[in-house]
Amino acid sequence: MIPCDESEHKIALYVDHELSGAEALELEAHLTECARCRLAYEDLRAASLYRDPVRIAFDIRAGKYSICGNEFDPSRQPLEIKLGAVDEFVLSTLNAVKPRHHPFHMHVNPFQQIAVNNTPLAQPIWRDTVIVEKDQPVTVRMRPVTFTGDSVIHCPANRSGP
Repeated sequence: MIPCDESEHKIALYVDHELSGAEALELEAHLTECARCRLAYEDLRAASLYRDPVRIAFDIRAGKYSICGNEFDPSRQPLEIKLGAVDEFVLSTLNAVKPRHHPFHMHVNPFQQIAVNNTPLAQPIWRDTVIVEKDQPVTVRMRPVTFTGDSVIHCPANRSGP
């Protein structure tokens, strides 16, 4: 059986159809038996949030981003995520001319994309990276169930090209 500390990573691979048949069956068996890990895989659209949505804006022209209206500052206390709680992030791209989008990537904890431009998706999509188009905010939710350490959210964009 898969240890719980490996299940979140395996779930992300599972939803992307990147597990072998045997690995998928092993994960499915684990999810049947483990309520805690099953929480990480469920549809989060109807889940209760433990705080207001976290708004993250990428200002491409200024080369900055803000979290909840505050410009990112590495000396500021990091954003804390509660283990087992559902968090919602509203991601937006500002002042984009070229390119007109911005990628958003979260390490360790996969998330569900649940809306684009405030329009709910018919089905949530599991991701670890999403493209945020200018003037089309993307809403994602996540519930970390096993990881308690630091995690990184960032733009994986290649800055070497035009």
